[in-house]
Amino acid sequence: MYKLDYDSSIPLFEQIEQKTRFAIATGEFPEGKIIPAVLEVARAATINHLTVFKAYRHLTDEGLLSPTRGVGFLVVEGAKRRCEKFRQEFFVKRLEDTLNDGKSGGLSLEKMREMFEIALERVATTTAQTNNSQPGTENDKNE
Repeated sequence: MYKLDYDSSIPLFEQIEQKTRFAIATGEFPEGKIIPAVLEVARAATINHLTVFKAYRHLTDEGLLSPTRGVGFLVVEGAKRRCEKFRQEFFVKRLEDTLNDGKSGGLSLEKMREMFEIALERVATTTAQTNNSQPGTENDKNE
């Protein structure tokens, strides 16, 4: 479900909004399908159901979800593409913030580029190791 950071300065409803957008972008919540119920998310996250409802209401106002009486909230057509765009913009913004921190900390653009390449390689290595250790991967099939 949703893993929330209760110590974050980002309000819980905004974290739920973001995680829902990302789940739509990845196809975990497909268009035309129902997303997890408000009460289900609230119970799992041990938070007030109104917090979850607020997040879902914002996503509805943005045209990503459609409330359906007696059913729940459905992901609307076209939401995946919009959420993919949101995810990319979110990532670029975080990169810009990090690079601005480095710049204000006295790092050169070349040094930051070098550090980015190191970090990217670490992520690629971690991803490859994770994929190789999961059952059903190519390595498991060849053994």
